[in-house]
Amino acid sequence: STEKTSKSFGNTPLITALLFAVHPIHSEVTSFITSRGALLSGLFFFTSCYLYLCSLQVRENNILYFASLVCFIFALFSKATAITLPLLLIVFLYFDKNQKSYKDYLWLGAFFVISFTGYIIFKNVGSQSNMINENILSFGSLDFASKLAVAVQIPLFYIGKLLFPFKLSVE
Repeated sequence: STEKTSKSFGNTPLITALLFAVHPIHSEVTSFITSRGALLSGLFFFTSCYLYLCSLQVRENNILYFASLVCFIFALFSKATAITLPLLLIVFLYFDKNQKSYKDYLWLGAFFVISFTGYIIFKNVGSQSNMINENILSFGSLDFASKLAVAVQIPLFYIGKLLFPFKLSVE
């Protein structure tokens, strides 16, 4: 039965890739040259994830780990949204079926340092160029309920558009 199950999931990456290739939710990334940062960031983001997972399998090979860090840096400087990679790696590590040790979690520290450094750089650049309003960055500008409402609303909007791609803009 396990052999049958593993065979049935063999085409899952291909099916997933085809779904995102034809789904209209984020087509501007492939349609407009100005979105090349999102493509580069995605490439380096997923390459970093892959290399990190490979480094967990081959624990004595640190080259894969450092290559994963370099890909994360490239992803971060391609687009700031890659700053979330360390959180995703924690999820990967938590659900990894192999034997885990505290060292595996300590190795994620470098990802968090890079992520925090990227946050500081992007925050300063955004503030100095007046792209980010400093009042928004302060924790006291909105009450907790407002912040929670915004934090819940954004992912739900995109999940809704992913499941029901209607009334999308032409761009």
